[in-house]
Amino acid sequence: MTYLYRVTFVTKKGGYKKWNIDIEQTAPGVAFAEHDARTRWVNTYGPDAPHMFQVKARRLKDEEEFLYHWFKKI
Repeated sequence: MTYLYRVTFVTKKGGYKKWNIDIEQTAPGVAFAEHDARTRWVNTYGPDAPHMFQVKARRLKDEEEFLYHWFKKI
């Protein structure tokens, strides 16, 4: 079974920016989704990536659409 999570966070480098990413994973739990988002962030933007603050994950409801396959600034 797969679980869908939406992870939101902010970065402060270069101004206050809010980001989203939707993650599909087999392990249940928001802690796993937050860790996966942090790992993907560093892998995408490198070791000099802006620090992630206020990282929050929540499970998507059945009627919600899986929209953000990549990091999306909102």
